[in-house]
Amino acid sequence: MSNTTAFIGIDPTNGMRSMTCAVLTSDLRVQTLTTAPAEVLLRDILAPAESAICGINGPSGPNRALLTEPAYRERVGLDPARTNYSNYRVCEYELRRRGIFVSYTPPGEDRVPAAVQEVWQVYERLREMGYTRIGRPGPRHLFETNAQAIYTVLINGHPYSKTSLEGQLQRQLILHEQGIRIPDPIYTLQEWTRHRLLTGTVNMQDVLGPGQLDALAAAYTAYVVANEPDSIVEVGDESEGQIVLPVARLAEAY
Repeated sequence: MSNTTAFIGIDPTNGMRSMTCAVLTSDLRVQTLTTAPAEVLLRDILAPAESAICGINGPSGPNRALLTEPAYRERVGLDPARTNYSNYRVCEYELRRRGIFVSYTPPGEDRVPAAVQEVWQVYERLREMGYTRIGRPGPRHLFETNAQAIYTVLINGHPYSKTSLEGQLQRQLILHEQGIRIPDPIYTLQEWTRHRLLTGTVNMQDVLGPGQLDALAAAYTAYVVANEPDSIVEVGDESEGQIVLPVARLAEAY
């Protein structure tokens, strides 16, 4: 990848009306960190990028019900006669069985939440723009990731809740420790005094929100895909979507 490659992460938690996008440069500087409707992000950031790798924090396709097939279940170590994990895609099962708490994508599109179907639309739009899966030829690539799993594997343990203040500070510190040029949250904590808490003058401007942090985690994974290809793992079955994480291998339990 060239020095002008954009390492992009998208957190689509709020659906087409409001997605968060992060763009990192080759030296892990934050070039863009913005929240806007999907159409705006696709038009203004994804479409103009001549060289880019984009990670999306959301499922890339439907559940093919592979874990309902007895032979497939036996192959991945599940009891063929039972139905546990049958609602999961293989990639989701592989993370969940290791103790990484991820949501599942139910089989049957009529059961899939509208927000997930909107994420699929973003994947499809990017494919139409020429974004291809990683490992294939071309200047622009696309992959699925999972921010909760990223933070879990980077610290080899369970992070605090993403919506809690300690969870936000922890995630920001994890990304800062990976070399991303964002404010060190420890400095924010050091400025907290009894007086500032009592008077409501604590400076929270440098504390990033959950959507921003998840988008940055996806963008960081895109950076690792390009620059440290031996330090990534692709989890799941390619036929229904694989989750890419920025570690060489997964532990058996977290």
